[in-house]
Amino acid sequence: MTRNVIDEAREALLAAIASACVTSLQAEIPDDAMATLRKCTQRPRGRGQGELAFPCASLCKLVGGRPPAQIATELASLLSERITSPDDALSTIFESIVVQGPTLNVTLRTAFFASVVHAINHEGYLDAQPVGNKEKVMIEYSQPNTHKAFHVGHMRNVALGDSLVRLWEHMGHKVVAANYFGDEGAHVAKCLWLLKQRMDERGCDLDGLNVPDDRKGEYLGLLYAEANDMLDLSQLTKYPYDGVVAARVVSIDAHPAPNAPKNWHVCQVEYGEGRTATVVCGGTGYTVGDMVAYIPVGTRFKKQTVATKDMMGVESSGIMLAYAELGAQPPKSANATPEAGLSNKQKKKAAQGASQGGDAKAIMLIAEECSPGDALIEIGKLDKKHPGSVQEAYKKQKKEVGDVLLKLESGDPEWCALWAATKKWSLDEFKSIYAWLDARFDHDFFESEVSEDSKAMVMENYQLGKEGGSVMVETNGAIGCDLSMCKPPLPFLVLIKSNGAGLYATKDLALARRKFDEFHIDRSIYVVDAAQSCHFQQVFACLDRMGYPQAKKCFHLAYGQVVGEHGKMSSRDGTVIYFSELRKQLADEIMESYLKKYKDGFFLQAKKDGSTVEKECEIWSSDEIESVKHAISVATIKYRMLNQDPIKDITFILKDWTAKTGDTGPYMCYVYARIKQILAKVGTPSDGRVDLGLLGTEYDRALLYSLNSFWATVEKAAYDYKPFVLCKFLFDLSKDFNAWYERSPVMDAPTADLRVTRVEFIVAVGAVIKTGLSLLGIRTVNRM
Repeated sequence: MTRNVIDEAREALLAAIASACVTSLQAEIPDDAMATLRKCTQRPRGRGQGELAFPCASLCKLVGGRPPAQIATELASLLSERITSPDDALSTIFESIVVQGPTLNVTLRTAFFASVVHAINHEGYLDAQPVGNKEKVMIEYSQPNTHKAFHVGHMRNVALGDSLVRLWEHMGHKVVAANYFGDEGAHVAKCLWLLKQRMDERGCDLDGLNVPDDRKGEYLGLLYAEANDMLDLSQLTKYPYDGVVAARVVSIDAHPAPNAPKNWHVCQVEYGEGRTATVVCGGTGYTVGDMVAYIPVGTRFKKQTVATKDMMGVESSGIMLAYAELGAQPPKSANATPEAGLSNKQKKKAAQGASQGGDAKAIMLIAEECSPGDALIEIGKLDKKHPGSVQEAYKKQKKEVGDVLLKLESGDPEWCALWAATKKWSLDEFKSIYAWLDARFDHDFFESEVSEDSKAMVMENYQLGKEGGSVMVETNGAIGCDLSMCKPPLPFLVLIKSNGAGLYATKDLALARRKFDEFHIDRSIYVVDAAQSCHFQQVFACLDRMGYPQAKKCFHLAYGQVVGEHGKMSSRDGTVIYFSELRKQLADEIMESYLKKYKDGFFLQAKKDGSTVEKECEIWSSDEIESVKHAISVATIKYRMLNQDPIKDITFILKDWTAKTGDTGPYMCYVYARIKQILAKVGTPSDGRVDLGLLGTEYDRALLYSLNSFWATVEKAAYDYKPFVLCKFLFDLSKDFNAWYERSPVMDAPTADLRVTRVEFIVAVGAVIKTGLSLLGIRTVNRM
C-alpha cells in the first residue's frame, strides 16, 4: 500500500499511549483492544482542532476506571514531554497534543503532514499499485439485450461497472471487464416478427429499410417496443383479462357458518347457458342482478389453475374478482357492499369507502351490454369495426411470434440470418456508446453461447444424484437445487422446467463455470439491478453447493432505478429517454450553459441595475468545443449516476445534473479547470524555494488531510463496491480547495517562497482531483 502518513501517525500515537499506560498508569493494553482503539482514533469534527482525536473514555476499563478527563490530562502531559524532545522520534511526527475534555486532539508536524505533496508531484504517489499476488477479479456489467434500445437507465449500470473496473485495477488487481449480452429469447422474436412485417410491406430486404447506421440499434429497440404493445391485450380491449367471463349474480346469502368472516357471502352466479356455480365471496360493491367478473374452475389465473375450494363447509367454485385483483380501479359511484346480512351502519361505512375509490375488495361490475359467459376481452373490444374476435387476433399474433421463436431455436437459415444481421446492428451501436462513454470490456459473453451447455450441465449434475453425489433434485417434474438449508433459507431454485426449458439461473450457472474454468478468476462481481437480488443469492448458493470455492467470493452489486420527475420511465408512455436523445439533450444544454460564448466570441454580463452588457471573449476552435462538450456530457451522466448509494433510485432532471454549482459532474470539471487556469496565469515562478512547512493554516491543513486520505478512500470505494465514497471525497476536496483559494492568494502571495510552495500545493490538489475523476471514468478539461 502507498504510504499514508495519517495511518502512520495513528499507529505512532497508539503505540505511545500503550507505552504510557504501562509505565505511568500501570495498565497494559491487549492486542484485541488496540484494534478497537484504532477505530476510535479519527479526525476531529471541528476545523483547526488537529488531525487526530483520541477518546480517552475508551481506556477507562483498561486503566482501573479512572475518569476520561483525568486520563486525558495524564496522557497529554506524558506525550507532550516526548514530542518536545528532539531525540524522540515522535517529535518529527507530532506538533502538539491538546486536552479537550475527555479527548486528546493531536496536531501533526507540518513537514511530516505535508510530505504527501512532494510524494504526489515527484514520487508517483497516485500511481496504480503494482499487480502482485492479489485476487484476479472479473467484473460483469452493462448486460444489455440486443434488439432493444439503450436508454438512460442503462447508463447507471455502465457507470458503476466501469468505475469498479478502474478502482480494482488501481488497487493492484488484475481485472477482466466482461459484458453479457441477452441475444436470444422472446424479445428477439418479437422484434424480428415486426421487422419482417415491415420488410414484407415494403417488399425489400434489410438494407432496403434504409435505416441510418447510427440509429440501427435504436430502430430495433423501437420495433421491439411497438411489437410489445401490439402483443398486449390492452391494445385490443379495455378488459385485458384473458379467461375471465361475465357472470350474473342470481342470489346472495349470508355464510351459514357462525364463525365465518362477516364479509363472506354465498352467491349463486350464472356464467353461461345452463351453467351456474356457487361462490363464497368476500368482496363488496355488488348486488343481485349485477354482471360481475368471474373466473371459472379449471381456468389459469395468475399462473395457477382455479380449483373448487372448501370455504368453511361450503364448496366454492371459481372466483368473483375484485377490481384490485385485476389491477383496475373501481368507479367512485360503486356500492361497496352486498345488501345481504349487513346493518345500515355497515352499509353506510362500506359505501363511503367505495365512493372514495379506496375499497380494495370491490367486485368488478360490467356496465356494458353482455350475456353471462361472454369473455371480458370481447366485451371490452376497442375496435368494434374490426372483424373477428379479440381472442382470435391475440392468439394469431402470439402464435406468429411463437413460430418465429421456434424457427430461431431450430436453426431456420432465413430467420437465423436475419437474427445474426440485426444482432450486429445492436452490437455495433452498443460498442459505439461504450466508446463515447470510454467504458472498457475485455470479453463479451452471449446468452446464446451458454444456453444449451447450461441445461447439459444441470442434467449431468442431476444424473450424479443417482449415485448420491448431486445437489440437483426433481420436484413436480422440474429439476432444481434445494436451498432450504442455507442461512437464511432460500427458495427452491428451478433450473429446468417440467417442459424441458432452462431459465436465467440455468444460464448463469454455466456462465459462472466458464468464468472460473477459462479465466481462472478468484472473485466475480455482477453489476445488475436490485430486482435480481434473490436470483443471485440463489445462484451463488447453488454454486457453493456444487463445490465451487469462488462462490463465496461472488458479489452482486444491486442498484436502484433511474426514474423521471414524475416516476418510473416507460417506453409505452413515452417517458423513457433513449441514448440518442439523451446525448442530444446533454450537448444542447452544455453548449448553451457553458460553451456558446466561446463559439460566438461574446456573452451578456448582468449589471447591478438588471440590464446586461455585451462582453467579448476568446473564440475557441470547433475541435476544442466538441472535446469539452463531450467531456462535460460524460461527466454529467457518470458523476450523477455514481454520487449516491447504488441501492437508491435516482431521479433524472437534466437541469439539476448539469448545474454549475453543487455536487455535479460539471462542477467537478470546473474546479479542476480552475486550478489549471490559476497555474497558467501564475506560470513558472522564477524565484523562491518550496518549503512545505509553510502550509500551516487551518485551510492548508484541511486540504492536506484530504490529500493524505486519497488511498484510504480508493480502497473503501473499491472493496465496499461504493464509488459514491470517492465522489464525496472529491466533492469535499473541491469545496475545501475553493475555501482555501479565497484566503490563500497564489500570484499575490506575500513571499516568493510561499508563492512557489502554493503552486506546488495546488498542482498536487489538481493531480488528486484528476486521478480521482479518472477512477470514476471522467476525463478532465483544462478550461471550460
